[in-house]
Amino acid sequence: MEFNETKAINIGKEWMRKSLDPTHDYTHANHVASNALNIYPEFLTVDENLVNLASWWHDSYKATQKGDSLFSIFFEGIMAAKIFEKEVGNLIEPKRRNRVYKAILFHNNPLIFIFFRKFVDPLALILYESDGLELYNEERKEISRSKNRGYMYRLFLQSIEFVLGKIIKIVATSKYTKNIVFKESI
Repeated sequence: MEFNETKAINIGKEWMRKSLDPTHDYTHANHVASNALNIYPEFLTVDENLVNLASWWHDSYKATQKGDSLFSIFFEGIMAAKIFEKEVGNLIEPKRRNRVYKAILFHNNPLIFIFFRKFVDPLALILYESDGLELYNEERKEISRSKNRGYMYRLFLQSIEFVLGKIIKIVATSKYTKNIVFKESI
């Protein structure tokens, strides 16, 4: 079997083009990839392909969902990691595939980054920060607000976004992320 990470990245891009969720689509994944590509040079053990693989596949599960659910909020990392492995696992060398798998698995679990940050693979931290920066994307916020949701559910999501915004400030390690999150709060 010949490995082909570029093909795996391109499959992820196509997957996100077909997204059913306008807040977790090609545009969102592209923003995450762009953020991650600005962050990764600060980490010696991460390369551009790893960053792109994690960025383009991290929301593959949410891309299959028309609406939000508590399951999709809390278990998206597990489901997206499984999709990633099933769809392109054979295109990536096992050790590298495992790094991307874990980054996707943990990307929506802030507790891991609060309590175990020193033990987390830098790729997972890059993905967490780059995805978290989307909280500051006004265009994405507007798309999210326009989704047809009940009042209580919108309030719940706004609460989660508020908490995640505070957490990203706590766990941010890259200069790029710190510049955005702290400049925005001034």
